[in-house]
Amino acid sequence: MHVQTAFMALALLAAPFQLVCAQTTGDDAGSSASMFLSNATHNAPQATDIEVPISLNWKCSVDTSGQNQQHLVASPVVDEDTVYFFVGQRMYAADRLTGTLKWPQPLELGGIVDSTPVVADGKAIFGCRDGRVYFVDVATGTKVGEFNTAAHQRGAAKPPPGASTTNSVQSSPLYHDGKIFIGADSGWVYALDFESGRRIWQFRTKGAIKATPAYWNQGVYVASTDGYVYALQADSGRLMWRTTLDNKDLFASPVVSNAKVIVAAGRYLYACDHGGTGYVRWRFEAKGSIVGSPAIASDRVFVGDTSGSFYALSSNADGNFSYRDSGYSPHLLWMVPPPSDEIRPRDKVTVDGMQKPVRSSPVVVGNAVIYRPGSRQLTAYSLDGDLLWTYSLAEAAALPMEAIDATRPAQMMEQAAATLAATPGSTVSQDAVDVAAETRPIPTTVAGVLAAAGAGAPENIDSSGMVGATDATGASAAATSRFGGRTGRTAGTSRFGGTTRGRGGQQQQGFSVYDRRQMIVPTLTFENDTASSPLTSGTDIYILGNDAALYAFSAKAADNVPPAFTEASISVPGQVGTSEQELRLTTDPSSPPDLGDSALKVPGAPPVEVKVKVLDEGSGVNAQSITIVQDQGEQAVRWEQSYDAEGGYLRAKYQPSGGVTTNIANGDYVLVFRVSDWCGNEGYAAVGFKIDNSQRAPSGYPTGRGGQGMPGGWGGQGGPGGGMPGGMPGGMPGGMPPGMPGGMPGGMPGGMPGGMPGGMPGGMPGGMPGGMPGGMPGMPGMPGMPGMPGMP
Repeated sequence: MHVQTAFMALALLAAPFQLVCAQTTGDDAGSSASMFLSNATHNAPQATDIEVPISLNWKCSVDTSGQNQQHLVASPVVDEDTVYFFVGQRMYAADRLTGTLKWPQPLELGGIVDSTPVVADGKAIFGCRDGRVYFVDVATGTKVGEFNTAAHQRGAAKPPPGASTTNSVQSSPLYHDGKIFIGADSGWVYALDFESGRRIWQFRTKGAIKATPAYWNQGVYVASTDGYVYALQADSGRLMWRTTLDNKDLFASPVVSNAKVIVAAGRYLYACDHGGTGYVRWRFEAKGSIVGSPAIASDRVFVGDTSGSFYALSSNADGNFSYRDSGYSPHLLWMVPPPSDEIRPRDKVTVDGMQKPVRSSPVVVGNAVIYRPGSRQLTAYSLDGDLLWTYSLAEAAALPMEAIDATRPAQMMEQAAATLAATPGSTVSQDAVDVAAETRPIPTTVAGVLAAAGAGAPENIDSSGMVGATDATGASAAATSRFGGRTGRTAGTSRFGGTTRGRGGQQQQGFSVYDRRQMIVPTLTFENDTASSPLTSGTDIYILGNDAALYAFSAKAADNVPPAFTEASISVPGQVGTSEQELRLTTDPSSPPDLGDSALKVPGAPPVEVKVKVLDEGSGVNAQSITIVQDQGEQAVRWEQSYDAEGGYLRAKYQPSGGVTTNIANGDYVLVFRVSDWCGNEGYAAVGFKIDNSQRAPSGYPTGRGGQGMPGGWGGQGGPGGGMPGGMPGGMPGGMPPGMPGGMPGGMPGGMPGGMPGGMPGGMPGGMPGGMPGGMPGMPGMPGMPGMPGMP
């Protein structure tokens, strides 16, 4: 695509940057800049003075009144003594030692901020959804200048079909050598002068730029949602090469390591040569979409995906490999969870809620990699794959992290229609690379346009700084790729993709079909499908929770407080559903639970579940330390033990397998729960209750007389034998139309039939209370008229 020189000249004169404070001095302003992913290449391991597990030092909560209920994307940044972070449209500054807010009032901005700022020489620079790049004095929390991207687009050529027409700036800025590099939803990449804020150069792609650019060796590397990664000259903005990838969900910032540009597109992670043509060295297929940038340590690459999986890859990989190769590929070193679940010993506690979607970037600290699964979890593994630490942040329903943008399907359809209308002969691919379908339902009207073309093929572009000249079919100068073959006018060989010709060439032996006439539509939304990443600095780790609070962990913080048990309950089946009742919780081992006349009485019919909630704000609950023991009871019960890391619940459940429905015997029961935090402080809790199988239903739970039929004439189901409410097994039939049988025979030997012949309009639901021992529920009759009450 060409932009006329006249238009560029006009844009250069438009909307000059306004700076209202004194300029910084020095030839290398911002040389100690703090920025997203630590440095310009995004590959440096962060703090090395931290050994996990680590304890919470302080927590800074802010007022969210009047804020949009939008989850948090921008990551915090630090300078010598301050942490800066965003919640919605407000910017805050907190003291690193105490968490005390420094500014009298937060800085109110013209839109929500998803951009992690660059902080250097007393200024913070970041993008905003109102289309501006702001420059802020961090000492006072006041704006000192802005760059209006919308004003700089006046007079420029119209955006290409399918490109975003919004002016949001959600990309985080990159600093290097006195320049700020930042992308916008309009497709433009800007290089701004750090001192004056004036534009040095600009370059336009065909899609929104959500990801942060990366820098290495005079090159700026940019990922665009047009499906390409671009290599630009840092001084001039001249395009050196671009490589097309499998997907347009390019939200993760490129990372440069060992002369490779590592970038994610959809569920694929690529390693391209940084120079020359962007030749693809290797490609890894993840189970879900990769929306966070990878972390690099030595010869290892760490990355997570939206399926909840986390991977350790070899940076020296070669060719094409996949998550399916775990266990025998030398390039996939380990993954969480393992591809096949190991058989769990009965005495071990099952841990749930750990494999949540990874929507942010991990960080490497010393010999550990820390990442954020879901909205509330922090998890650390050793570089060799051993679990070192987990921590649960506070829950906040007011700021849902898993929100789905309801307008997204319509936007995708409009984008698809515009692209098809503007591209004669183009088709919509039905290729099975729809990652979004694995993570959430996609409307069928949208699924037809969710597609993915084949693997990447780089292009050499001319030296004008824009996309090079193309022929009538759109083909540009040819370049070689191991995955895509040649994409220009002459055919070439690709190690993985066979031979391709021109724009519409088809690989003969490759793992995908490469046809750039096929349209690829983004399936995710940046603001909903990405989340704030953890930050490490010195001996500290910072994370912005979805409760709008900034958490600061420190290797210097002490933790001598054990986990706290806050609530307990027991659940048993009722006539219509499951009843959950509160249990008295004892946390003193010297004071056993009260099992007197006031103790809770419940029937013993399975399933019976006891759960207690445990929290630890210091170093977090160590799930590997959990024990649940039946300390007292008339019957030795096999309790299934589990821990819900997301909700913080310990569970003990009685649920016999193999169709056995034996009730727990009558008597007094005590369950004891023990758990330690990661610093070894142990917490204790015990609950007591009485099993009384003569109970019709839990106290306070509606039972009805004889068990009423469901609306529409369904028959009341009989509960298991042994005195459960609900009547004879299967109950009376639910009411078939006159003359038809009222149900299938039910019950095991020793029980009553599950249904009697029909003939009465509506049937007679319900049955005799108490049931017959040993009977199984029968199948209900077909819907009819509301039945009559059962027999008393």
